[in-house]
Amino acid sequence: HLRVPADDLGDCASLEYEDWVGIAEPIDLNDISLYPNPADDQVELVINRPGAHQIVVWSMTGQQVLSMQTSALVERIETSDWAPGIYLVNIAQGDHQAVIRLAIQ
Repeated sequence: HLRVPADDLGDCASLEYEDWVGIAEPIDLNDISLYPNPADDQVELVINRPGAHQIVVWSMTGQQVLSMQTSALVERIETSDWAPGIYLVNIAQGDHQAVIRLAIQ
């Protein structure tokens, strides 16, 4: 977010600069397990953090292949319809997030 108001004061000007940068706090990867990796038809995602999580999986071509909300500590994800390749699994909980690479054979 950038805000730059300027006031014309004749030969002078007033300039104000504000900069906010938001970076999500990482989820400790010791709290997350994704296996088997590489996988064939399914993976098991274990999240040792209670509460609601948003899970989004992206292919390396930028296609979103899964988006789900879960409060389960263990989630089985069916991958048999996914093309072989590398996927990015994004797990978000509030302002915290983690990204794990997943290989599908």
